Amino acid sequence: MNKNKLWRRANSALLIAGVLIIVLLVNLLAGKLLGGLQIDLTREGYFSLSDTTKNLLERIDTPVEIAILSEESAVDPRLGELLSLYDESKTLTVTYVDPVRNPAYAQTLPAEVANRLQNGSVWVTAEGRYRVLAPSDLVTYNNLGELQAVNAEQCLTSAISYVVEPSDETVTFVGGIATDGMVSLFENENYNVTFLDSLRLGELDENTRALVYIAPQNDLSAEEVTRLDAFLNDGGRVAFFFGADSPAELPLLEEFLYKWNIRLDRNMIIDLEHCVNQNPYYILGLTEPERLEGANDGAVLMLPQAQSVSVLADQANNYVDTEVWATTYESAMTAKGQGTASVLACSKKYRGTDTVGKVLVSGSYLMLHDDIVSDSAYSNSAFLNNIMRDLLDRKDSVNIPQKVSKTNTVPMSNSTFWVLTVLVILVIPALIALWGILSYRKRRYL
Repeated sequence: MNKNKLWRRANSALLIAGVLIIVLLVNLLAGKLLGGLQIDLTREGYFSLSDTTKNLLERIDTPVEIAILSEESAVDPRLGELLSLYDESKTLTVTYVDPVRNPAYAQTLPAEVANRLQNGSVWVTAEGRYRVLAPSDLVTYNNLGELQAVNAEQCLTSAISYVVEPSDETVTFVGGIATDGMVSLFENENYNVTFLDSLRLGELDENTRALVYIAPQNDLSAEEVTRLDAFLNDGGRVAFFFGADSPAELPLLEEFLYKWNIRLDRNMIIDLEHCVNQNPYYILGLTEPERLEGANDGAVLMLPQAQSVSVLADQANNYVDTEVWATTYESAMTAKGQGTASVLACSKKYRGTDTVGKVLVSGSYLMLHDDIVSDSAYSNSAFLNNIMRDLLDRKDSVNIPQKVSKTNTVPMSNSTFWVLTVLVILVIPALIALWGILSYRKRRYL
């Protein structure tokens, strides 16, 4: 080996060593300067908090504990990373409780909390107030065990708001029907939820803010109408959700709605163009974009088995103003013919310039169904949250979209698939091997 070759190899070795040293020094310097920097590169934003959560954590000064009944290593990594972000707050602490090593821990909790715990449950507590979250509330999977959506931030932030900013306002479900999704909606907004069979069987709590009737099967009594009028005149809010199985005649209820410029039409809406699973009774609806705030991109509003509602514009009532909040597409058909039909309307009653009461009427109570509200493919959850916020004149809302797992797919024909398979498995490896052989033969005598 001559001296020139030896010198070139030495220079190459020194150059490689110098580059490695520089890279190491830059890495160490970056670690010192940016050691606390974390960037969420996930499309869904699994590892970052929304502005709603950040604002809440900044303004609270009450110590809050978040506890998880699980080993830390057994927690879904997306949930674990999100919990670590909450743990960075100066007023929050996150604790993992191993149910195997510490089986007696539940005995230290109130009975109403301990009885609801299961492996993976999360509970949030502050100043003696608790909110228990089931594992299925936080992270959902499909039938194949694949991640479907992460709703942990919505649940955790709502729970923190509930325990540190308690509200005395109440929402009462009348008639004995209340879906879990609707109850959760009001609980997430920090309302107390109560139930009554009818207004005749109990006095309303003085803090009751709204009454909700889901699929009423019985007509109102004269006494109930009187109580509803008094409740609304005192600033209350009432929501009615009807359906295809609503009784054909509800004279007192219909008379009550007439005073609020709304009539429930007794006809089923069919839409052969905008429907789900080719079921014309499971139609898709339209609404203003702001009423879908917080919904996932591409989510659609579902209005199953809907009946139309009419706004009685010919009624001379200068104190009631009615707005339509949801309609069908123009392709919908009713007994009146084809065209856009109103499905949900809200009336406001004024006294001077102030809003006194509000009445909301929907022709589809199945839009509240848990399977629909919990499905991120539909915008019903965000829509219901927004219309209830408008109904109750609530400015602040804990409405955080689900972080939905999305899988990108590339459509291709069968022939394209086989061409790509041959290229990847045979052609490209063969070309690389040929290039390596030729390079070796060329350089072996240098």
